[in-house]
Amino acid sequence: MAGDLDTIDRALKTHKRRSRMVSAAIILLGLVAVAAVMLRPERRRARAASDLEIGADSTAVIQALGTPPSRCMGAGVDHLVSEFPSDVPRASRDATLLRLRRATAARWLYPGRGGCRPAPDETEVGIDSAGRVLWVLPATGRVPLVYTEA
Repeated sequence: MAGDLDTIDRALKTHKRRSRMVSAAIILLGLVAVAAVMLRPERRRARAASDLEIGADSTAVIQALGTPPSRCMGAGVDHLVSEFPSDVPRASRDATLLRLRRATAARWLYPGRGGCRPAPDETEVGIDSAGRVLWVLPATGRVPLVYTEA
């Protein structure tokens, strides 16, 4: 092991102490980069959205995700067609999309950067007319749509 460190020191043309400091700095930067990716607000929001129960009251959404920055009309759900899990047959997907289109009274988008048009990695929650969670899209383009069959 000591011979390996000497080889590294010679390759870096530095002393043991300095090479260890450089190594520690590289490891620290790597850990910071990993933490930055894992702790991004989008990832935290997607995890919180994944924990929402279908049928839960909209107050549960506000408790988990906060006040929605974008509240949108419910009719615009056609973009969900590409968000279904890949194993859902087309006929099932089309029937579910029709049901969701009819039952969704409002769509809440987090953080709602593009208004009512969800951007990649945004979280979207469909609310029915009774104020209950009808469907959840934890992360647009990354985590599939969560819903229940009729």
